[in-house]
Formats: sequence, structure tokens, C-alpha cells
Amino acid sequence: MSYSLFLALHSANRWLITICLLTLLIRTYVGWKKGLVFSKTDQWLKVITLLSLYFQLILGINLYFDSPIVQYFLENIFLERGIQYSISTNMM
Repeated sequence: MSYSLFLALHSANRWLITICLLTLLIRTYVGWKKGLVFSKTDQWLKVITLLSLYFQLILGINLYFDSPIVQYFLENIFLERGIQYSISTNMM
């Protein structure tokens, strides 16, 4: 269940990041052409973009290790070498 939830959040967050980055690029270009300084709105937009990128990174790392393909690999690579290894899925 957590895998599908994190996957949906990861997918939705990419659009937030894309919109924020495009808005920042447009506002920066227009401000540069008109000789304006960064406003408080620009500063908040930078913070929101940065936090969204960090959130995306954490979600991506979590998705990687919860991925069924990686789970299968981790379980079988140790079995092939004769090492007992178990993955706990109840982390929360």
C-alpha cells in the first residue's frame, strides 16, 4: 500500500516542481530584462521549489528500495551466496 501511495505522490510532485521551475524561469527572465530585483514572491517560490525537490528525492529513494524489483534482487542475491537475509516491510 505504501508503495502505490508514494508512487502517486512522486508522480504528482513532479508537476509541482515543473510548474515552479517554469514560473521561476519566466519571472527571472522578465525581471532580468526589466532590471527588477527579486521580490518576496520570488523568494517564496524558490523555497517551495527547493522543498519540493528535496521531497521528490526522499520519495524517489523510498520508492527505489520499496520497488518489487529491488526487493526481489535483495532477497535473491543473498540466497545465492548462502546468506540468510530478510527485509522488514513494516517500517512505519
